[in-house]
Amino acid sequence: MNSSELDLLLQKKTIQKGEHLIWLPKFSMCYFQGKRVQASYLRFMQKHGRSVQQDSMLKKLEFCSEPFCIEHFAELLVIKRKRKEESDEDVIEPKRRKLTELTSEHKLFLLDRMAKKCVKGTPKTKVEEECLLWTGFTEKNGEYGRISIGQKMYLVHRAAYQLHFGVEPMDNQHIRHLCGNRTCIRKEHLAVGDVFENAQDKVASGTSAIGVNNPKAKLTKEQVLFIYNNPQISSSKCSEMFSVSNQVADSIRRGRTWSHVTGLAKVPRVIKKRNLTIDDKEAAQKYIGDRIRIQKIGDEEHWIWTGSVIYEYGSARFKGMQCPAHVFVYRVYSNECKPIPIDLQVCHKCVFKACVNPDHLRLGSRKENMADKVTQGTHHRGERNSNAKISDEQAKLIFESKSNGSAKERAERFGVSLSIVRNIDKGAWSHIHHRDNNEPHSSQ
Repeated sequence: MNSSELDLLLQKKTIQKGEHLIWLPKFSMCYFQGKRVQASYLRFMQKHGRSVQQDSMLKKLEFCSEPFCIEHFAELLVIKRKRKEESDEDVIEPKRRKLTELTSEHKLFLLDRMAKKCVKGTPKTKVEEECLLWTGFTEKNGEYGRISIGQKMYLVHRAAYQLHFGVEPMDNQHIRHLCGNRTCIRKEHLAVGDVFENAQDKVASGTSAIGVNNPKAKLTKEQVLFIYNNPQISSSKCSEMFSVSNQVADSIRRGRTWSHVTGLAKVPRVIKKRNLTIDDKEAAQKYIGDRIRIQKIGDEEHWIWTGSVIYEYGSARFKGMQCPAHVFVYRVYSNECKPIPIDLQVCHKCVFKACVNPDHLRLGSRKENMADKVTQGTHHRGERNSNAKISDEQAKLIFESKSNGSAKERAERFGVSLSIVRNIDKGAWSHIHHRDNNEPHSSQ
């Protein structure tokens, strides 16, 4: 922690008022050493010479009534996972849904609402009792009922399960409808299960959005059976007959889709992930050599990628693997084909993003990579950003007119929105303020 930088920041942005230290900016958040922190945290760091502990927070003392004071704060320990610390077992109990505990008043309220808002219905599966269908408030799609308990909305069937069985469902548990009606809250028709069992219930009751039940379905059962029972007709011909793609007909015949109609066992699609190994080094070097163009500029030799390019960076596809070309080249030539550590990036030493010369590549953190972009002039900020609404010159004029009228008047004068002017005043486009003192940015 740089104490001199912190002292200077607080000296500029605070004023002493008796025993209070008043924070002057409008917002209580500010940037310090690249991080966005609360002003009270900065004062705590200055006083104690350390940051707030991981499991703690700052709480304002009760006697301090000044709203913008950052002086009177105390560190408060926040106890987390107390049950886990007190228990000797290593097994962590699954979280429960934050459903209000059902008191006697809640139970009476639920029973009253269920008596008024429920009607009898016919089940969609082979269960004995009639359904008890909720007719009150439902979700947007009209499927699951909702009810307000303790000024919070909950799913009716989960609340009914807790009322009937006296057990609150776990967060990883689903309440199954054995009758197939999603608005049913009858005790005998509710059961606990996992996501797989719940999905099987949907298929059995016909409420699953598969086949013709899917709103995006383009084929009927008869058309699917026609494609499956006539393998002599090519997939391209079937696609022309029913206005679908070739992949649709091919997937039907392979059992990947519509298997509940054709009767084929659904074939899961297996995706094999392959990684680069040292045995691939020679083949990878040949692959790279066929896709580069050597360009000399002064004493430097650049390997310009001639293959696929995405956002100015080369893209390599080698034996089923796809990654940025400069990352691929660095792994092959400089890292013995090993993967790049997750907290590091491959940075360019030159200004050409399509260059893959191993001598122009190095490993660095994301912060170092962003600093390189600013230094080399390849960072898309200011007018170089595709979403920019104004030029650097306009932003500079707006900033220099800060003392000449309100933000609204200046926005009308320059013909821009009020938010652009306010953002420039708060620090946006800050790179233009010191442009005259720095070297001009180089362009690719």
